[in-house]
Amino acid sequence: MEEVTMTPQEEILQNMRAHLFGKGVEVSLIRDIEAWLTDSMRGYDLERKETAVVVYDNGDSEIIGKFFVAKAVQGCTESTLNTYRTVLKMALSAIGKHVRDVSADDIRVFLAKKKVDGCSSAYLAIIYRTLNSLYSWCRKQDLVPANPMDRVERVKVRNRKEEALSVEQMEHVRSAARTARIKALVEMLYSTGCRVSELCALNRTDVDWEKMEVTVLGKGRKYRTVYITQRAKYAYFDYMKVRKDKSPALFGYEPDLGTLDIEKMFSSQGREYRPDEGRLSPDEARGILRKLGEACGFRLHPHLFRKTVATHALQKGMPIDEVRIMLGHDSIATTTIYAQTLNEDVKDAHKKFIG
Repeated sequence: MEEVTMTPQEEILQNMRAHLFGKGVEVSLIRDIEAWLTDSMRGYDLERKETAVVVYDNGDSEIIGKFFVAKAVQGCTESTLNTYRTVLKMALSAIGKHVRDVSADDIRVFLAKKKVDGCSSAYLAIIYRTLNSLYSWCRKQDLVPANPMDRVERVKVRNRKEEALSVEQMEHVRSAARTARIKALVEMLYSTGCRVSELCALNRTDVDWEKMEVTVLGKGRKYRTVYITQRAKYAYFDYMKVRKDKSPALFGYEPDLGTLDIEKMFSSQGREYRPDEGRLSPDEARGILRKLGEACGFRLHPHLFRKTVATHALQKGMPIDEVRIMLGHDSIATTTIYAQTLNEDVKDAHKKFIG
């Protein structure tokens, strides 16, 4: 089978489309920019440099470069690609062999050393999956005679079972949210079921408040529409009443922060403050929710709201395939993970109908 790769020009255009959409640029303008950029690149030969991975000869460089192009074509997000880059740079440097020469024993020794160094099972599993992805692709391209990962024991990760928030806990969270921005953040996460990165990437103009919906760019650079409840709408409007920054971002600075506080924050980051800048970052959102959880007496993080809205929807009878679409899952098998929290419902039904 002939390998389908993306040219540097096509990769630039794809990344440009995703970036501008994430910044809230209108689709019509994105198309105009794409047409202009395509015309401007005619007559130029572009070559992508892969400098994020330490390689040992031109053959390694070509393999790694094509691997990243293949992953980009598959729709891997920039975050996923960055993880691949970090892990491969570390692993190949530590093993110290050409890509084609790495053996199962080399990988076992490397993983063992990382475990001795104190790496968690979750991080070791990421390393395992990254190397397996690379060598699975290499095997399909006939670049290696066999995938060495086939003979490396899979890293076992003990999954910590985490229940969704109960209705009572959700109300506790709402009561503990002290500022308009935090209240709006909680309601928007719960209403839409968005990943925190998806929500933080949105701009004010992205939301259609009449239709109570917004299109988000999710994993694999796929778009989907999510929906907003009246409760979330009014919580956000309350936030907008006290909002001071002029940033186009859906969530900007905490209104309680004074201009001097914001300027100090920018100064500590080596940047100059501009009133039209400012966007709530996923890390900042996680920190806000962590503190909110401490005030409530239980662990709280963005993904828990995603799990909670899915669980509550299933409990109220929403078909699981519709929940899958709402969450942006490709496979219904992923969505069924959320359904596992409904064991108590099954137990009650068993008592009612069987007992």
